[in-house]
Amino acid sequence: MTLALPTLRLAYRRLFGGTSTARTRAVRALAVVCAACIMEALAISEAQRQTTANEALSAFVPPAVAIVVYLAGGSIVLLSLSARDASGSTRRALAALPVSRTGAVLLEWLPVMATGLILLGLAVAPAGTALLAARYPLHSAASLIVTSLAAGAATAGLIVSGVSVALRESAWAAVRYPLSMLAWAAAVTTAIWRSLAAAETGGSPAGDIVLLLPRLVRYAGEGVPLPAWAVTAAVLGALLVIGLLVPWSIGGRIVDRRRLIRFPWKGGRKSPLAVGELVYSTRNTTLLANAVAAEVLVIGLCLLLSFVPSPFRIPLLSPTLVVAACLAGSVVRQHRSLFPVVRPPQQLIDLECMPWTVRQCAISLLWFMVLYVPPAFAALSAGIAPGTVWRSWALAGAASFSVSVIIGWVVPFPLDNAPGQLITSLATVSASGALAAFAIDLSVSSRLLALVLCSCSVLASAGVAIVAEQRRWKEG
Repeated sequence: MTLALPTLRLAYRRLFGGTSTARTRAVRALAVVCAACIMEALAISEAQRQTTANEALSAFVPPAVAIVVYLAGGSIVLLSLSARDASGSTRRALAALPVSRTGAVLLEWLPVMATGLILLGLAVAPAGTALLAARYPLHSAASLIVTSLAAGAATAGLIVSGVSVALRESAWAAVRYPLSMLAWAAAVTTAIWRSLAAAETGGSPAGDIVLLLPRLVRYAGEGVPLPAWAVTAAVLGALLVIGLLVPWSIGGRIVDRRRLIRFPWKGGRKSPLAVGELVYSTRNTTLLANAVAAEVLVIGLCLLLSFVPSPFRIPLLSPTLVVAACLAGSVVRQHRSLFPVVRPPQQLIDLECMPWTVRQCAISLLWFMVLYVPPAFAALSAGIAPGTVWRSWALAGAASFSVSVIIGWVVPFPLDNAPGQLITSLATVSASGALAAFAIDLSVSSRLLALVLCSCSVLASAGVAIVAEQRRWKEG
């Protein structure tokens, strides 16, 4: 325990600039706390507004909250694992201290777990606001949120531990996290499908207890408070899985950064440089795994939209598009993190800053479009008017893409900076979700104003990215 505080202090210095002065780090930390409070307030107000604006959907709010909170718990755990320090710098520093191997692993995970628990706590207030606005009992709302968060986090942790134990050899180091993401996405899709099927038939088979989510959705739909023993078991199980099982299964191993390139890009006069940079972005296993998981969740939202009765599809269109846009934007935000923050290789080989930044923004837009296309076709196939679909789809997408690009280029934390990745993820989801919902609501009163707002935000995001990158290149 005596080494816990120095480890957390080291993580604090690393997050807010280890070479900066103490005053500068304190100012940055205060700015992050203020930004987090603002984003939390926006999320709370948006949850209340969306729920009260669609009173006909009050019966669907508790099951939807259970599903979303369950997904949030698992996503935060997986994001924590993907963003942990894989370089080995923290582990090598701990190796020089008189601590055991188990103690070193736990100390290495303290910053990750602490930040993850904070983010899990931040998800409670918006979910609780939505439930209370839907006139859900307070005691039932608290037990449902806590149990859903714990169940989602424990499910993700168990999957990661199982994959790590099954693929312990170093040859599998590069594929452990992508396989964990795919397995989690498959488990989540199955759990959502079984939850919808159980809600439609009015019962839940005994086998669904393994998936946890179908039982939670059934309790949420009935408005019945969860048993105290179930809430306690879920919380204790999640703490044991995340605090002990996951660090033990991973065992402090360092992910091998070397990778065999079987299909190299050779370039040439007839092959644009942007093609090579696009190929490079697909070779990052973390980005690719996050993209696959985001796409699976987006497709799950599309299935959810097609399953609900037709009178509720139009009110559910906007929330579905906002969540899908946030998921696609979370992948876009990580694009700049593929390169070193200072002195990227493109600067060292004397490429021009502005064309390179524009190409990267175009590649990010391509990633975003691929991930964000399914909701539009799902809404069209569900019988919603094409004009309503395309207008809402474009506005939500433009808003989320703009926010993701701005945050990703202004604060490009490295992928192995776990606290930084988690904080920027929270800021991206909160800000892009609020702006996307505001743009869709604005289009009801003034379509032209909403279109101008989103067009300006996209252009502004490219301008901010160029200015931020030019400043880094000059300082480097």
